[in-house]
Amino acid sequence: MIEHTPTEERKPAWCRACLAYREMRQAGASDQHAHEAAVAAVQTVLPLPWKEASAEVVNGVAYATRYHSEWFRRGARSSKEVGRAQLAEKVIRLIVDWEKAS
Repeated sequence: MIEHTPTEERKPAWCRACLAYREMRQAGASDQHAHEAAVAAVQTVLPLPWKEASAEVVNGVAYATRYHSEWFRRGARSSKEVGRAQLAEKVIRLIVDWEKAS
């Protein structure tokens, strides 16, 4: 069964999926490449096959765009403009913001 609301188990995966997807799109990646990055992000915290991880990405991004649209659209400069250390700090702040909002 695919969950359409975040559970405690899914929150970290959905958060990472949304961050990866958003960052890739802001950096100019196609939807497909952003989705693939988000699937990989999900698989870092949930040991799922690609197809199931992909479904988690779809649900996580849909949830974020519906219930946290300002957070999802908000974002700083693309990763091309930000150094790696700054990008890592930004991602950590976004994760904290996501978890506070959930």
